[in-house]
This record gives sequence, structure tokens and C-alpha cells, in this order.
Amino acid sequence: MKVWKGIGKAVFWVVIVVLLLAPIYCIYRISSDEMKQYEKQPAPVFRETAYGEIVRARRTDVSEVVTVSGVCTSDAYAYMDLRQRDISNARWYVREGDEIQEGQAIALLNGEEILSELTGIVREINLYVKAPYMRVQLLEPVELACFVDAKTLKTLERSKDTLKTEAGEAVAVTYASRMKNSDGNTAIRLHIDSGSYVYGMDVKALRILTGKQYLSTLVMDPGCLYEKEPGSGEWYARRVTEDGFFLDEIRVEVGYSNGSVVCVSGVSEGDCFDAGYRAITGGDANE
Repeated sequence: MKVWKGIGKAVFWVVIVVLLLAPIYCIYRISSDEMKQYEKQPAPVFRETAYGEIVRARRTDVSEVVTVSGVCTSDAYAYMDLRQRDISNARWYVREGDEIQEGQAIALLNGEEILSELTGIVREINLYVKAPYMRVQLLEPVELACFVDAKTLKTLERSKDTLKTEAGEAVAVTYASRMKNSDGNTAIRLHIDSGSYVYGMDVKALRILTGKQYLSTLVMDPGCLYEKEPGSGEWYARRVTEDGFFLDEIRVEVGYSNGSVVCVSGVSEGDCFDAGYRAITGGDANE
């Protein structure tokens, strides 16, 4: 019995001590939590990220390309002899600017129809000369009539023996004006060895390979390059990590651009760059 009484007393005093210390412990914890609110917190780390796709500088073969736009036309003409008797009294179904087909009735004379011997566009009907005639612009062979700047013209003339489209069709410069228009461009005509082009067709941004290549050259996406001051000729790129976090800004020397890539120096192969920043600053590399 004495043993159990001793244990009971011990438990009693333990309970008393716990009850006395519990409020003190609670006050200590509350005070500690409050003090933590006033502790100096570490400054947050802000990391600037890329604005667009992450692309790498790489090495590749680059083909020289010029781009032209224009309208398909023809510089070929033919004449139809109209020396029938009293042709000036004929009733004409067509006039200058009309398109005609071979075998089409073009006039009525003395109850008989006059049929066209040509296919093309009527450019002149001259009945009041000794030998009346009709001049017709033929619809083939087709040529692409366009205007190009001095740099493009020089490149086309330099590479006249090796020009071809990306589809492999041979291209030849058949005419280049000696005059320039008000914006400094020159009128030219190109013959393209293809059956895909017809008279009157609008051709937009036709890419012509010159045959010249830059082998294993370091290139970047044009979207990575921007000028801080438009027209300065000083190009920069934003280097980023593979995860798209900004590292630094690099000055880049740019060379030839075919519209898809730009030949560069001043960066390392495999480095990652932000291809979206130019959309903010505006402008194209090597325009």
C-alpha cells in the first residue's frame, strides 16, 4: 500500500508541475511566433524570362536566295492580215483590249464571219492603211514582269547562268530596263521554265536560288536579332538558359540572310536565345 501511495504522490506532483508550466510554454510559443513576423525575410529572387520561343545558334549550309513578286505577261506579238475587200465596212464583235481565241468570230463582213487566226489580246485594229491588220499580244511564252532593287538586280545578273526556283525550274532574265522608277527600282522580266504560270497570274514572293552557298556557317533565327536604335546597324540578341531565363545581352555581327536564317558571328554554337524579343522592339535582321 505504501508503494502505491508513493506513486500516487509522484503522479500528483507531476501533474501540478505540468499545469504550472503549460501556460508559460504557451506564452513562450506565442511570443516566438510573433517575433518571427518581425524577422528580416530574405529578398525574393526575380528572374526575367524569354518573351518567345527558345532557339539555338547552329551551323548549317545556307543557299543564297532572292525574292521577287510580279505579274505574268508576254512580250510576244503577232499580226493578222485584214486585207479583205471593204474591211472598213465590217461589223466588229471585238475591240482593243479584248481577249480572243483562234477560230473565234471577230467580225461580220458581207454576211460572212471573219474568224481569228490567233489567240491572245487585241492591242490594235488598223483598218485605214494600205494593208489593214490586227495586232495581237500572244499569251505565251509567259514572262514574269516585276520591279527589283539595285541589290537584287545585281545578284540576278551575277548569277544569270545558275538561277532556278526552289522547285528546280530554270530562270532567265530576259529584259532589264536601263531606267529606274521614282523609288529606285528597275523593271525586269524573267522567263521561268515551267508550265505552272499563265498570263495575268499574280506571283507573290517567288524565291529564286542563285546557286551560291555558304557552307557550315553559324546562323540564328531572325527573330532573335534586334536593333536598340532602328537603322543603327548594331544588332543584339538576348541569351537565355534552356529553361528560358534571361542571362545577358550579346552584340552580334550579322551577315547574309535568306529570310529564314541569318549568318552571324559573335555568338557560340549551341547557345540559346530568345526569339520573341524582336516582336517587342520591331524590325527585321538584315532587312
